Amino acid sequence: MTSSLETLSLKAQIVKRARVAGITGSLLRETILRGFDLYVGRITSDGLLSEDENQRLTELLESLGFDLFELKPGESQAALAKAMLLRIIDLGRSSELIKRDLPINFQFGEGAIWTFSTASYYTVKSRTRYKSSHSGISVSLGHGVSYRFGGSAGEAVRTSELALQGEGQLTISNRAVYFISPTSNVTFDLSKVVSYHLYTDAFQLFMAGKNTKPVVFVVDDPLFAVSLVARLSERARS
Repeated sequence: MTSSLETLSLKAQIVKRARVAGITGSLLRETILRGFDLYVGRITSDGLLSEDENQRLTELLESLGFDLFELKPGESQAALAKAMLLRIIDLGRSSELIKRDLPINFQFGEGAIWTFSTASYYTVKSRTRYKSSHSGISVSLGHGVSYRFGGSAGEAVRTSELALQGEGQLTISNRAVYFISPTSNVTFDLSKVVSYHLYTDAFQLFMAGKNTKPVVFVVDDPLFAVSLVARLSERARS
């Protein structure tokens, strides 16, 4: 781990080299911010933030005289916010994150952890179609005798398909998943989540209970959504 003294030394080296290159003032500050933004993107590429990485980021921000919100809005800043949020949950401090200023009737002690402003909600439906039977081929053997072969009975073929239920907003609280749209408002209890599946642009939830069907949500960061659900559902069951 790099000490604060080494971090201060690093800042001095950056300033010294920048001056040699003729980079000063606001341009120097912008250049350092761009470099820090790239560093944030690298350490949060796995969606997680270790204790060492968190301390290193804190030391860098303090020594360079920057605030987290000075980072350019974009993927790196969002990735850092998400990684820090997951770390807080892992430390058992999810209560620090909850927000109740949403049009959702939260239970006592419940609140929103994260909201995906754009989401699509699908249910998985099974369909059964039947292949028609055929009687095969009849071959005459002579003397009024014929033989039929190759016939088959009808066959049921079952397939699954996605049925769009609505497009709206997805909120994950410390106890449930809420989907709100003009056409569909549904709630899924995190304590009832049996398993989940990650896709490149969506995630799927499998819920406990009779006659429950898998549901799929398309969001802009399904890996983060699954990371949240995995952590929060485990705590909701405990």
